[in-house]
Amino acid sequence: IKEEEEFLLPVILEPELNQLKQYNSSTNLFNMLQIEKKKVEEVLNEGKDNFLKKLMAKFKIVYWGFDETKFIQDNLDINALNETPEQFKYILNMFKIAGINVKVFLAASNIQRTNMLARINSRLSNLIKTNWEEQNLSFFLGMGKNNALITSFQENGQNVEPGKRSEGFKWCLSFLLDFNAQFGSEVTNCLILLDEPGIHLHPGGQKLLLKQIETLAHHNQIIYTTHLPFMINRMFPHRIIYLNKKEGITTLNEPLKFGVFDDDLLSSTLGFDFNSLSRWGDINLFIEGITDELLLKKIILTKAEKDNEIILDLNEISLNPINGVKNLENFVRVSQETNSKFVVLLDNDKTAREAIAKYEKKPKLHPTTIDHIILLDPDKEIEDYIPIPILNESLGALKESNQTQYAEYMDDTQFEDNNIGVQIKEMVTKINIDFEEKNPEIFVKIKTGDFKLELVL
Repeated sequence: IKEEEEFLLPVILEPELNQLKQYNSSTNLFNMLQIEKKKVEEVLNEGKDNFLKKLMAKFKIVYWGFDETKFIQDNLDINALNETPEQFKYILNMFKIAGINVKVFLAASNIQRTNMLARINSRLSNLIKTNWEEQNLSFFLGMGKNNALITSFQENGQNVEPGKRSEGFKWCLSFLLDFNAQFGSEVTNCLILLDEPGIHLHPGGQKLLLKQIETLAHHNQIIYTTHLPFMINRMFPHRIIYLNKKEGITTLNEPLKFGVFDDDLLSSTLGFDFNSLSRWGDINLFIEGITDELLLKKIILTKAEKDNEIILDLNEISLNPINGVKNLENFVRVSQETNSKFVVLLDNDKTAREAIAKYEKKPKLHPTTIDHIILLDPDKEIEDYIPIPILNESLGALKESNQTQYAEYMDDTQFEDNNIGVQIKEMVTKINIDFEEKNPEIFVKIKTGDFKLELVL
């Protein structure tokens, strides 16, 4: 759906229209979408079905599901291609992209076939380079022994069979071939529907595939179904919609805006308990505690959703609370033993400085550990780095919360620049004084840490 354009939903029941309006108003996913009901005076002489066909013809809609016949094979007997071409859609797609008729190729002389294959190789190599600029890859389709077509990818001067490429690469290339064979080389302004992408891939392949889908989404609208936790982009939880069907009624739901992997209903829908998914990743950011983790996630996800700015990619970097700087040694040792990368982010206080003093001497077991440790600015805490507008927005939500027992004792004070931690302590002190004055018999002192945690959530 292009910006500033209109489209029709020619047949829609009143309850469905109301449900669509209600959903549209409850999410920011389609916040620019205006839904109106209009009476169409034109008589549909050709019938509803023909009208819908003409309407849908104006949309560039692509549906793609897993199909083994579209996956590239290492070699193929030409006789099999002649007898059952439908079993080798990947070959048919290659020939179609190059504008070559398969039957003409099969009946051609050796020289003519060589020229046709060179044309295919040129077109597909360009296609690969356009979509994988970071990889120096060329495609090769040639004639081998016993009248067989052999396929390989040339990388750094070496030929590699498709069977030795990652499953994620093969999935993406198969999609790319199929798409280009149908619609040409310009993959833009399309509505692309994918059914369970990556379902046959290992977790590493799913992560690579997710990257390719994100790249494809720069100029297209992509909707895909999945039950795979690694096919969920942690950076954009607001994109997720899950369907619940109960007693024949389907409802749309959204997970929690914050902490998508802690959402019980989403976990249930996927059939996967996210608490059993290890925090450890290829790249780990160690922070002191759970509050620091929540604060960082708040900053990261808010910037991604509101400004489309990726500060840290949570698909690549795992946030790991170490529950106090005293445990740093254990986490560093595990990183070394698993050969995983890590960065440590600590408060610049006396405890942290004393804990890292031994790494500054670059001992034998930790020659480079100190290079991975970052201290915050003196007298700063994580919350001091949160943009003031975001902090005040959260503060306003906390004041209006019906579930916060001390909300009525919060005044109109807002955060100002510098020393957020000090301002939080002052707010908590004032709330405690007001609360105790009006409720001396049931007064329970509010802790600064609890207030900070509620502010984040």
